[in-house]
Amino acid sequence: MSIDEGRIYYQKALAGYEELSEICKDAFASSLADTHLSYAKLLIKADDFASASIHCRKAIDLYTALEKQASAVYHDNLTEAYGTYVAIQKSVDK
Repeated sequence: MSIDEGRIYYQKALAGYEELSEICKDAFASSLADTHLSYAKLLIKADDFASASIHCRKAIDLYTALEKQASAVYHDNLTEAYGTYVAIQKSVDK
């Protein structure tokens, strides 16, 4: 799969999870956060650091809210999201 095909896939997945999250946020917030983080990682490979940063921040925000409800469950996800965000910032600062 090419990066362009990946972008299309993630954009469709994000749209679907965002719609489902509007119906029942608790049920789909984790999937939405996972998708934002995965999309950010794809965007890093495409050297699109501005967009990667946006999606990584959205993942961090979602994971932060989820961690408040279940710290043991989402701590590693939040840590990974922060690590990805730091990597993005280091790439931008070069």
